[in-house]
Amino acid sequence: MLSILGMLLLSVPFVLAQVLVKGTVKDNLGEGVPGASVQVKGTSQGTITDLDGKFTLNIPQKNATLVISFIGYVTVEQKADSQKPMVITLKEDTKTLDEVVVVGYQEVRRRGARGANGVVIITTKKGKVGRAQLSYDGSFGVQHVTRTIPMMDAYEFVKLQNEMYPTVVAGSYLMNYEGKQWTLDDYKDIPQYNWQDEIFKTAWQQNHTVRLAGGTEGVRYNASLSYFDQDGTLIETGYKRMQGRMNTVVRRGKLNMSLTTNYSRSIQTGSTPSSTSYSGMNNLFYSVWGYRPVTSPDTPLSFLMDSSTDNAVDSSNDYRFNPIKSQKNEGQAGTTTSAKSSWAMLSYLGRVTYNYMSKYYATVSFRADGSSKFNKDNRYGYFPSGSLAWSFSEEEFMKPLKSVLSSGKVRLSWGLTGNNRIGEYDYYALLAVLKSRVGSYTSTNSLPSGVYPFDNDATNAGVVPTSLPNKDLKWETTEQWNAGLDLGFFDERIGITMDIYRKTTRDLLLDASLPFSSGYYSATKNIGKVRNDGLELSLNTVNFQTRAFKWTTNFNISFNKNKVLALSENQTALLTAARRRSS
Repeated sequence: MLSILGMLLLSVPFVLAQVLVKGTVKDNLGEGVPGASVQVKGTSQGTITDLDGKFTLNIPQKNATLVISFIGYVTVEQKADSQKPMVITLKEDTKTLDEVVVVGYQEVRRRGARGANGVVIITTKKGKVGRAQLSYDGSFGVQHVTRTIPMMDAYEFVKLQNEMYPTVVAGSYLMNYEGKQWTLDDYKDIPQYNWQDEIFKTAWQQNHTVRLAGGTEGVRYNASLSYFDQDGTLIETGYKRMQGRMNTVVRRGKLNMSLTTNYSRSIQTGSTPSSTSYSGMNNLFYSVWGYRPVTSPDTPLSFLMDSSTDNAVDSSNDYRFNPIKSQKNEGQAGTTTSAKSSWAMLSYLGRVTYNYMSKYYATVSFRADGSSKFNKDNRYGYFPSGSLAWSFSEEEFMKPLKSVLSSGKVRLSWGLTGNNRIGEYDYYALLAVLKSRVGSYTSTNSLPSGVYPFDNDATNAGVVPTSLPNKDLKWETTEQWNAGLDLGFFDERIGITMDIYRKTTRDLLLDASLPFSSGYYSATKNIGKVRNDGLELSLNTVNFQTRAFKWTTNFNISFNKNKVLALSENQTALLTAARRRSS
């Protein structure tokens, strides 16, 4: 996925000064904080830090106090120092980390470009001014299953079988074979299988990352390449991932532009131990834990490992298969298929923020997201958003209450977000090669009836359409209003947050039912409209705190009401089949 982030940081300084102050705002890890507000207390004079967290500000007098603030950090007041560059360190504020909603809709605690519940802006590491720096980070590890299910050994297994089926066991495990009468004691310390030992393995993993960073004041870069390789603790399983990232920052005056390119490729091998099914017998470990550990004297032990099934098990109603062969995808009837798909996405984001005296905040953003999952006429979705906030606790008329009400903020935000979570080729008419009859609705996704090969000959391959095209598919869009109130009491020892919201989603990307006369069961369409209204309340308290011990309490409660406003064309209800089991 390729994304381009353009950010414009806007400040309005009123220069009345005779003294020049310089400095850097850093976080608790020592990294510069870009976009932090640096304000002269009691005036409208201020600026915003650059991408390295640095600032330059003219102040009216030497003993002026600076107010430094940034979203998610505790506001700091510090005396100005014109004799040397200042260094201000901001500490994370656990209460206001959720304030990432407080200042801007697009900065709320919610899930990326495709998330219909909001957007998170993640600032990646950017190169620093200076000569190129090359670094390497690597690690190796090992994984091992330390606890397994206790299993019966050969002696315990035969003993149980003898208690349950003595007549059968007398002619099998306790038979007279080649002149020897086998007894229960003969199964002590006999060669046998513990199938957990056969299916599990010690798994290695490795991770390597190479980074290159550097640049000038005008252009900076940060590139990384990583490789991750992890063996699974099950045989024939593993995961590999290759990632590359390139970030370039171009700075021209007040305009800052960031270009980020990402590449990722992952390979997962091995079958899934458990799959969704009406029967637990389809689970791999049903066979691992249920396969017998030993054979009767007239059958070599290797039979259990070499055969796909156990002839002692009735395969008509018991799905125990050789777990080793199952995991290696051997010995099972069926057809091997392969598939390959790809899709791409391109996103643009622009944002303007404004902070006046750490009292009044405004944010406006606009993003455009393009997805190959839609036809070229509907490929791009456009999603604006905006927010306003008033930190009323910073007003002069609230100063007398500062010892009680340490912080207070009112918030209002609005925004649109999009969702493109559908198949890679849902707007096409898909075709499939069918050689034999298929009968269920799900066997070919949307075909409601069986397909017969030509002349009823299963060797005659036929190509049939399996889905209807829909070139009118477009982005699902969610509109959300949010109003909130944040209160902090007694130097933030008590924090109260209240949020009320309304979220309306339209043009939902869903499988819409079709009349059977169309020849299809369903098709992906933009249908319906739903609304979410909610209220969220939270209470956070710091009950006791010392350098060695901290006791906090968190309580939250939410109320949500969902309403379906519209379904598919002329549809008033969604009906599903009800099954009744009779005995």
